Amino acid sequence: MKEQQMYELNKIHEEKLKKNFEEKLHHDPQNIDLLFKLAILEIHPPNGDDIKCIAYLEQILALDTDNVQALLLLSYLKHYTLFEHADEHLMNKLTSLKSSSDESDSMLRYAASWFFQFKGDDEKETFSLQESIALDQRNVWSYVYLADNYFTQGKNLEAKELIHKALGNIKKIYTDNEIFEYDEPDLNDFLNHYVKGIYVTPQQVNLIKKRLEK
Repeated sequence: MKEQQMYELNKIHEEKLKKNFEEKLHHDPQNIDLLFKLAILEIHPPNGDDIKCIAYLEQILALDTDNVQALLLLSYLKHYTLFEHADEHLMNKLTSLKSSSDESDSMLRYAASWFFQFKGDDEKETFSLQESIALDQRNVWSYVYLADNYFTQGKNLEAKELIHKALGNIKKIYTDNEIFEYDEPDLNDFLNHYVKGIYVTPQQVNLIKKRLEK
């Protein structure tokens, strides 16, 4: 009951935020920070709107063609919400773009692995995950999903080493309340949770640890 009440309050809060950001964007249509805030608010069902989210991200990419964060959010939306995996142009961006930071390039290669996983290309998926880790050893999900590939290949010892590294990289475990409570959508929080995996829920920690039982 408490969780449902928190969900309803959060929904009301989100609608107020959307209205506020939309009014500000009307007066400043090229404000990338506002576009990101609105995109994050629209990226998740049931309160989100896929069409609006894509429109906001495309506006960002029209202003900055190689915006890493916009590419990551668009990839996440297509993979985890829309289940669309045939965007070859986006996949090529994720695999070839070189940004000014290894941290960003690591996230791009991790996102590329989603597309290869859906296509059933285990070799390219594994390579993308290995490349992601080589660029930045501080993430979590790249280690976890590379470990899953190694388990499938029978490389259990190597896989478990990766799981231990993943668990060691976790920086924050959300409380139940924190999942619902926030003042404004934060791009870094989104990336830390959904792309890097250094911010996780207790349930996610348990699922990662369960892999060690194999």
